[in-house]
Amino acid sequence: MYQPLKAFDNDITTGWLENVDGPGIGEYIHIVLSEAITADEIMIAPGYFDPKWWKTNNRIKKMEIAANGKKIVVVFNDAFEMKRVKLDTPLMFKEMSFTIMDVCESKKDNDSGISEIIFFRNNKAIPLQ
Repeated sequence: MYQPLKAFDNDITTGWLENVDGPGIGEYIHIVLSEAITADEIMIAPGYFDPKWWKTNNRIKKMEIAANGKKIVVVFNDAFEMKRVKLDTPLMFKEMSFTIMDVCESKKDNDSGISEIIFFRNNKAIPLQ
């Protein structure tokens, strides 16, 4: 129900939730594309973005993005908003990982997730196949 593919389905109200005890620190999504793409920005919805469940689940506070031996650490506000991450230079990749490093904890459910990840090149969303 909350599989990694839900983070790439262009539906902000669905998403991936990690499935381990605790807040999911160290859990990750690893995407492998059928062919390489080049992106200069990544938009991320760091939490479960269904308004009904936003505060009842953990929200991601810090994430590591890794591809081609390069790593970027992204810090998120605890806000119901997507964040656009501009890359220093366009990055061509076929595989990329998104790892939870820290969370804003919920007082209800101890699940952490990502609702959407969208790659951009020259301000245009890159469709994934």
